[in-house]
Formats: sequence, C-alpha cells, structure tokens
Amino acid sequence: MKVLNGIDEDLARSYTRLINQIRSALVGCYPQFEQALRGQVIHRKWVLHLLARYGGPTKIKRLGKAKAAAFARRYKARNPEPVIDAIFAAISEQTVAIAGAQYAEMGVAMSAKDALLKLEHRKQIEQEVIELINDIPHTQILLSMPGIGPKTAAQILMTAGDMSDFPTAGHLASYAGLSPRTNQSGTSIMSNSLNRAGNKKLKNALWQSSFASIRFHERSRQFYERKRREGKRHNAAVVALARRRLNVLYAMMSNHEYYRDPDQSQEVEAA
Repeated sequence: MKVLNGIDEDLARSYTRLINQIRSALVGCYPQFEQALRGQVIHRKWVLHLLARYGGPTKIKRLGKAKAAAFARRYKARNPEPVIDAIFAAISEQTVAIAGAQYAEMGVAMSAKDALLKLEHRKQIEQEVIELINDIPHTQILLSMPGIGPKTAAQILMTAGDMSDFPTAGHLASYAGLSPRTNQSGTSIMSNSLNRAGNKKLKNALWQSSFASIRFHERSRQFYERKRREGKRHNAAVVALARRRLNVLYAMMSNHEYYRDPDQSQEVEAA
C-alpha cells in the first residue's frame, strides 16, 4: 500500500509540474488566454484534451465556439459554454503577436498530453488499491462509517494506513490539515481559520465522505446544519463535520470496532 501511495504521490507531483509548465508557456505568450484557465478550469479533463489536441489560441480560434463546445461534450463536459466564451473572449482581446508563440503552443500540447497520461496512471493506481483493500481487515471498519465508499476508503488507507502511526486523533487531524490554523501577531491570537496545509489526498477523502454523509445520514446532517446556524460557511461546516468524524474513525480503527449509530434507519450513499 505504501509503495502504491509513493507512486501516486510521484505522479501527482509530475502532474502539477506539467500544469505549471502549461501556465508558464501560456502566460508568456497569451496572458489573457492563461487567465481564462485560472483556478480549477485548467484541470478539467476536456480542457486538457482541448490543449493536447490544439495547443493554444491559434488552432482553437480556427476551431470556433460551436465545434469547441461539441469537442468538450465528447469528453462529458457539463455546461462548457461559460468557459468556452471566456476562452474566445481572451483570444479576441490579444492583438499583439508574440515571437515564438507557435513553439509555446507546441509545448503546451505536449505537456497537456503528458498531464492526461499522468491522470490515467493515477486512475490505474486507484483501481489497484481498491482491489488490494479487499484483503485488508480495516477496510470493512472504514466502510461501516456513513459516507465512506471503496474509493475514499482506499485513499484513507493509502495515506493514513491503520492510523496506528498517530498517537492521538489530534495528531491525525493535524496531518490531514483538519486542525484550525491560528493567526497571531506577537503574543496576541487574532483568529482561527481553515488550515490549507496537510495531506491533501487524505483531507479530500475525509471532506468528500463527510459531504456525502450530510445527504443520507441524519446525525451528520444535524451537525452540519447546526454549524451553519452558528454562522459557518458551507466548506467550514463540512470541515468541522470531517474533524468530528475523524475522532470517531480514529477510535473505530484503534479499537477494531464497526460504526454504531443510534439511528440506523437512514440509507447511506457512499462517496
């Protein structure tokens, strides 16, 4: 399991490096176009396929909006029009030709193809892990927790194992990035905010399973709604739920116990 996790982490780092290469190439020649792909947009599969096929603004402009939308839908894109509109608006805004731009677009296409390959390899690793966890005793303990399915169980086992390496649930929460970050100036504590550090794979698994549990598990939904009434935003409320569930998970794994809930009538859909 640790070997597979190491391979997956290497693939994730390679993927991030390739995305940064794409951004760097675009921002030097097509800054407005790069701006249209900011945030999570560039990580959408259909966007990467678009870049892998056409490289950048030159060929995408020739493709046209309608064909670009049809291309996106071939990769199961949902409502791609706003992104496509932003892409074509960015292309039309640039009137200055940059020397060597065609080579930058060639590099973008190559990097996008490599990035897609890394994603495919990560998917293969995930399938290997899902098959492997069937033979791990702690798997069924994890699956008994509302909201945790095979994928999230695999991610938890890959990143935290049986949790015996962590002295307390607090140590595990810190490792996952679920402990609040304290902002202070000198000796004065200013505020607590969401912690963006920690193991992102583990944090994502805990967040996704907590979010899934809100819809199908009464106690989780009640806790989430209470946090919302207290003034927390959606993400913060889900993080608070994930932190609470982590305490329960840690106890379950430590004591080799399945999840027990006074209310078992709710059907739970796993993440």
